[in-house]
Amino acid sequence: MSPSYEKRLHRPRRRGNGWAAAWRRGIAVVLCIGGIAAVSLQAQPNDDSILVPTYGNAERTVSKRDCKAFQSRIFCMRCTLSYPIATDGDAPDFFHFIPRQIRDILRQYRKCDLVESVGEMTENDLPEFDFYQEWEVDVSDVTPSTYTLAIQHAEFSGGAHGDEGFEFRNYRRKDGGLLGLESLLKKGSMKRFKTIAEKRYRQIYGLSMKDDLSDKAGWFENRFVLPENFAITPQGLELAYNVYEVTPRAVEPPSFLVPYTAFRKLIDPKGPIAFALDPDHPVSETNNALLALLRLDLHKEKKGILAVNLTFRILDNVLQTLSYYKSSRITVQFPSLQKTDAVLDYEVSDDEDNVTIIPAGKPIYNFKRKKTVRSRWLQVILQTTDDQDPLHGIHHLHLRLRLPKKRPFILYYRLERTNDKGKVERDPLVDGYNKGQQGLPNYTIEWGK
Repeated sequence: MSPSYEKRLHRPRRRGNGWAAAWRRGIAVVLCIGGIAAVSLQAQPNDDSILVPTYGNAERTVSKRDCKAFQSRIFCMRCTLSYPIATDGDAPDFFHFIPRQIRDILRQYRKCDLVESVGEMTENDLPEFDFYQEWEVDVSDVTPSTYTLAIQHAEFSGGAHGDEGFEFRNYRRKDGGLLGLESLLKKGSMKRFKTIAEKRYRQIYGLSMKDDLSDKAGWFENRFVLPENFAITPQGLELAYNVYEVTPRAVEPPSFLVPYTAFRKLIDPKGPIAFALDPDHPVSETNNALLALLRLDLHKEKKGILAVNLTFRILDNVLQTLSYYKSSRITVQFPSLQKTDAVLDYEVSDDEDNVTIIPAGKPIYNFKRKKTVRSRWLQVILQTTDDQDPLHGIHHLHLRLRLPKKRPFILYYRLERTNDKGKVERDPLVDGYNKGQQGLPNYTIEWGK
């Protein structure tokens, strides 16, 4: 089956939203708070982030509703469930397992009592809005040997706001067997994986290993714990926390990707994610800093050609106001490449963005030595504009490179942003970064290791 493609949204910072899985699938969730009558599931415009394969465009939706007139008003309760179905013979075999794997969700839907709920609405304090319960099941990720279901649930049964949550369930493609985190790793590796996951979390959220999680990240305790939910993705394991799991409702529940390259030595070579041990497997890195998301994805297109996809997205700050940065500059360096013809072609998503390619031997400025030097290797610079508005500050750069024979292929990258006063600010990188040829620290990503 040739999968269709859709764009995955990175979740912007929103208060009181626990549907991490919903934002992963490009679903906008409108919560029933202070004047909004119900949760609305609506497709977001596909203008944002990274292309990923998606399966199961067809879905089955079942719904029931009951209403009662009371004191010149009509009070209603509705229950809705949607889940993916196979519509033709080209659908992956695992689609036939899904009805069995969501039996518990089907039972919850059937137990949704409309008459009793409407009765409660009219017997107690009269609510301003209708009651509801909604479940949505989706195939969120597919790998060569696994697939992941994202199950989202929302309800409103009175009070100041509704409740919502999500769950990831990972399965083997061949038999639909449920997979736990320990089944992916070598025996006795969980403690080491937790250490790696904490390091990744702190790196992505700009925290040092000494920073207090309760003070700097809004956690309940200064103790890192693995979330209950994880998703097996083509690039790595996505770890996502629900509302109240480690943070209060007012703090956005964190989610982050632990790429396979970060824990490759822990992967069971005979386990469900052994595909990640292939040196040609795609790799991905994500970093959050300076009110922005910066992500790189590397994958081999065909022999001798590597595709590099860079996604840069402006995020809302904690005060829900516009970014105060005017423009951004992302420098991508290739220590094993020299000439401009190593870049076979490139494409940007915004016509106003500028791309500069600097080959080895050209003059560049070294900030540490405070003088102009000769470039030792190839580097590509993306200069973005329109960074004031988080809704439109979305930028993509797609590169196709001629791969050198030497492995692993190493790439350095960094972020610099210019504020409204003309001052350049650089990403406050934490421990363990490499300094590039301009004397500045850089993130590092390796492919083919």
